[in-house]
This record gives sequence, structure tokens and C-alpha cells, in this order.
Amino acid sequence: MVAHRAQAALDTQDLDKADGLILDLQKRESAVAPALRSQWVEKRVSVDLTAAEAAADAKNWVGADNTVTRILTELGTVEATDEIRNLNKRAIGLQKRVGKKAAKDRRKAEDAAAEREEMTKKCGGTPGCTFVDNNTLWRAYQANEVAADNRYKGRTLVVTGRVASVDKDFTDSIVLRLQSPNQFMTTMTDVDKEQAHVAAALRKGTPIELRCKGAGMIIGSPNLRDCWILSYTP
Repeated sequence: MVAHRAQAALDTQDLDKADGLILDLQKRESAVAPALRSQWVEKRVSVDLTAAEAAADAKNWVGADNTVTRILTELGTVEATDEIRNLNKRAIGLQKRVGKKAAKDRRKAEDAAAEREEMTKKCGGTPGCTFVDNNTLWRAYQANEVAADNRYKGRTLVVTGRVASVDKDFTDSIVLRLQSPNQFMTTMTDVDKEQAHVAAALRKGTPIELRCKGAGMIIGSPNLRDCWILSYTP
């Protein structure tokens, strides 16, 4: 009775129902289970292979490759009939077509994920922090202080630039100044005292990257607070 129902499900392409019934027959070690399973694989693979080919035509290389890899595994679980051999040949051909492109897309995705992770680290775990070059920051403030404040003030910024000088103020706090497009003015930043040893290694012109809070403009120059030196090039 179960075998008849499984065959009927296969004939009507109700593959999910057929799969459940065939699993039941396999558990009972039914003699007809292998033949029914082979039919099911043929039909399932035929549907999935067509979908994988469509994915490849749409240049969804990773999706196509994932599907064809699963298909080849599935084809290896049943007896190799003529139809199974034909499907296997077709699947191998598709795998050759998409394999290298899928591997390239996976590498791109991995690189993008690594870049996002690195950006998150640089942002100190703050979502949506802003990456900006100091010269760009400077020009934004010179062009329109109100607009620049809306974009940068109070936000976590990852700022790149070059060291103009490293000083201390009257409270003995570290003041790091960044070179700007104006040779007579600098962007002023304060650096955490925990990084005094890092600040001591900096020299004029050193390329540097810091995480700071935007603090608006003071006396015509952008100001950055609560800065942490992320990296610098000696």
C-alpha cells in the first residue's frame, strides 16, 4: 500500500510526499525501496538541475555551484541507471561551467566580510561610524560648518591623516595635531593617556589613523575628542 502511494506521488511530481513514503519503506527495508528512491532522485535532480542552470544563466555562480554539488552527492547514493548517468554528466558539465566563477565570488564575499569585520573593529563596535580623511573633514568645515556638524559632530569617526605635531596642554593631556590643507592651521585631537608610548613614537609627517568623536570646529579648525590611535606608519 505504501509503495503504491509512493509511486502515485512520484507520478504526480509530489516529491516531498514521495520522499516521506520512500523513507518509510527504506526503514522497513522494503525490496521496492531502492527502485523508488532511484526514481525520486531522477525526478528531484532533474528539477534541481534545471534550477541550477537557470541560476548560472543569471550569473548566480555560488547558488548554482552549491546546488550542483548537492546534486552530485545525491546522484552518488543510487544505482547508476542510464538516466542517472545522463544527469550526472549534465551536472558535471554545469559544475565545470560555474566552479571557478563561484570560487571567485566566494573569495570576494570572504574579503568583503573580513573588511566589514575590520571596519567594525576600527569603529570600536560602534555601528555606522564614519570613515573620513582629515583633508576631507577640513574642507567640509571650511565649506559649511553647519552641514559639516550635521555629518560629523558627535559621531564616531575613523580619521586618516598625517601628524603635524605632538604636544601637551596645561592639564598634561596629549594633543595630537594633524596636517591640513592650510599650512598655518591644524586639526586638533586629544589622545588617551594610555597611548602616551604610542604618541611618543610619532613624528611630523607620520601617516596615522585614529578613532575619535567629532567635536565641531574651534577657532576655524575641526576638533576631535577622545581619540584612540589605531595605526601609524613609522
